[in-house]
Amino acid sequence: MPKQKKQKKVVKQSKEVIRRNILKHYDRKQYRKAMKMCDDVIKTNDDHGEALSLRGLCHLQLNEEERALEDANAGLRKDVQSFLCWNVLGMIYRSKKDYAQAAKFYKGALRNDPPQKASIMRDLAMVQIHVRDVAGYLATRHQMFMDNPKQGHHWMGFAVATHLCGNLDQAVKVLTSYADIITNKDDMEYSEVIMYRHSILEERGDLEEVLKDLYEIRPRVADKTLLREKEADLLFRMGRAAEAEPIYRELLELNPENLQYHKGLQKVLALEPAADGSYTEEQVTKLRALYEELREKLPRWSLITRGMPIFFESGDKLREELAAYVKPALIKGQPALHSTIAPLYRDSAKVQVVESLLLSFLESLKKEGKFPGDEATAAPSALLWTLVFLAHHYCATDQYDEAFKMLEGARQHTPTALEVYMARAKVFKRAGAVKMAANAIDEARKLDLADRFLNSKCTKYMLRANRVDEAQVVGTLFTKAEGGVNNLYEMQCMWYEQERGNAFQRLGNMGMALKNYLDIEKHFDTIVEDQTDFHSYCLRKSTMCAYVEMLRFEDSLYGHERIFLALSNAVQCYVRLHDKPVYEDFDATPPEDMAQKDKVKWKKQMKKKKDELVARVNAMSGDALEAHKLEQTKTPLEDALKWLRLLLVHHPDRVLTHVCAFKVYIRRSTFVVASCPLLLLHPLTLTPPFSLPSSSFSSFSS
Repeated sequence: MPKQKKQKKVVKQSKEVIRRNILKHYDRKQYRKAMKMCDDVIKTNDDHGEALSLRGLCHLQLNEEERALEDANAGLRKDVQSFLCWNVLGMIYRSKKDYAQAAKFYKGALRNDPPQKASIMRDLAMVQIHVRDVAGYLATRHQMFMDNPKQGHHWMGFAVATHLCGNLDQAVKVLTSYADIITNKDDMEYSEVIMYRHSILEERGDLEEVLKDLYEIRPRVADKTLLREKEADLLFRMGRAAEAEPIYRELLELNPENLQYHKGLQKVLALEPAADGSYTEEQVTKLRALYEELREKLPRWSLITRGMPIFFESGDKLREELAAYVKPALIKGQPALHSTIAPLYRDSAKVQVVESLLLSFLESLKKEGKFPGDEATAAPSALLWTLVFLAHHYCATDQYDEAFKMLEGARQHTPTALEVYMARAKVFKRAGAVKMAANAIDEARKLDLADRFLNSKCTKYMLRANRVDEAQVVGTLFTKAEGGVNNLYEMQCMWYEQERGNAFQRLGNMGMALKNYLDIEKHFDTIVEDQTDFHSYCLRKSTMCAYVEMLRFEDSLYGHERIFLALSNAVQCYVRLHDKPVYEDFDATPPEDMAQKDKVKWKKQMKKKKDELVARVNAMSGDALEAHKLEQTKTPLEDALKWLRLLLVHHPDRVLTHVCAFKVYIRRSTFVVASCPLLLLHPLTLTPPFSLPSSSFSSFSS
């Protein structure tokens, strides 16, 4: 008899074994093998929900989001009691940045007693703090703390959650208890914990308690300078200015170039200027004595100590102090000297002193080759920097012809001085001659092709002169050769995108303008998403003060000036597209009153235009294609509303926000809603200074 073949025994594997085998390949990033195992299980058991969910997880890693979501949803329907099916859906929604949905599925996973409870709770806490669900975050962190109180980062997470919920007393108790159980009191972790507790005590507002705590933690805190700054500030706020004075003097000896220390010392001595920047005679006398004393004690190289008197002196004394401050800088050749005395230009009398002093310097250098009153001959470069300084002075006082005369003299003196050409470009820009300014700065750039600052400055000036193509070539000289503009996007070079968008908007290319403005919004969105890397990292490293500061910064991120300019310009571009649409409906039906012969001709013309457009679009790629899609929108006002809402939420006190709102709502024929921005504009324009854009309300109806 022929031998019968032995049949292989089919051993049914448990869910745990199947899950472990699939996850083994998944952890090794062998997603295809893991999917094959999932398919084998599904063939033998259609109702195996976990296999479906794990296959969806593999699809997610292969950037197949739709198939991932489809498999994960099917898996959950097959096995509602499986924690893994819920967890996979949470992971998928988290990758899609739908954090509210992710939190819902993570909670579903926790209801089914998962073996990896700690990791799921950690993921849940992350998405809750990311969307600022502080109540849910507190509940999750409290549970994590109760489950494993031996881990330090659980204490930190619970303290931060309690702090963010506003329960400051409870947060202080948690941190005090944790500080007591830290064995190494000299460790940086202990220093961070007690400093975080101190910051919460400061938020509570009991200054006596805060000062007492500061003295107690002083021996254990690593940053001694920060403690001294806090101590001086606390003493002043408590009305003990006399005790704060020696601390600020001590800090000035540590760092005489810290302007905040100078302001702090003036504050505790009641020597602060009035709101308009003026000083009383008594204040000037005391300040004069103070800085004579500081000049003897502090190092001679301290520029702030030498230069501070020019801001409170006047008349002949101002001239004397200004000469002592300016002369060494002119001899050394300090290009940014003029910017350090810019506050003097608020007072016309001080401006006259500056001008007369500089003219006397110029006359003496030209005739005798030395400064007035000096016996030694000055270096030849002193004349050059005096001419440049005078050019900046005349530019600041809107005397552009005089500024050009000074710069011409400087150019003849030293034809290769970069600062002369840069100053010339600045004067052209201030005078409104943006094209000549771009030419001047390009001339300076060519004198030193290795200077990155000059390269960036030249790019900006060219964009303002609407020389977009040249600016792109110059702007990408220092980027990677193969990347070009893409590298500027990856580096989040927002000033370039802002200026480039403005240039395209002036040129009437709304598509490219929108592309650049919305790239800036993408950068801000990326910054918001980047905080996910720190939600667990900061707790592990015990850097809670920096972490809470980062959270508060992220909450106010969209209040930044850069995003305001980008979004307001984007809204105005969409308004322009509504007024002068680029989109053309090639499939539209001809007018009914048109003759049949004309209808046939009209359809042929439309078909020809459509074919030409399709050919052009097919030839496009990258930025051009994206810009084309943006300007071909059928609903420009609806697109504008998306960005307008961000402006209304984050910039409600800006005039341009309500101007944009009026422009959009009036075109949507929502007249009652359009009146609201006008009512909100009224009080804003009554408070100077305000900036109302020119022609803001012109052509407001289509």
